[in-house]
Amino acid sequence: MHTLLTDLDRAILASRASTSVEIRTSVADYCRALTRDRSTPNPFTGALAVWVEKVARHAYKTLPAEVTALRDEGLSEDEIFELTVAAAYGAARGRYDQALTALEEGYRP
Repeated sequence: MHTLLTDLDRAILASRASTSVEIRTSVADYCRALTRDRSTPNPFTGALAVWVEKVARHAYKTLPAEVTALRDEGLSEDEIFELTVAAAYGAARGRYDQALTALEEGYRP
């Protein structure tokens, strides 16, 4: 299983894309941290700050106007897609980490 996560990390965060490895990794790391601590400071500004936090916390509430705001700040469709995937992946990894920790600590529902 660990190899699959390594492959997924590489595919989402380290592959060639329109956005840099650094920005995708930063987005994923921030969203992953939000699952542990909701008060984690948002390192982004403008529409991107709003977008990545919303994708991480309430993806089902995203709005077309928020995508328009990202475009207005100069992001392309590809960049928006890549950063959205990085945010969703970071949040998912954070929840996965929490589940593993709960299992390791003997969580009983």
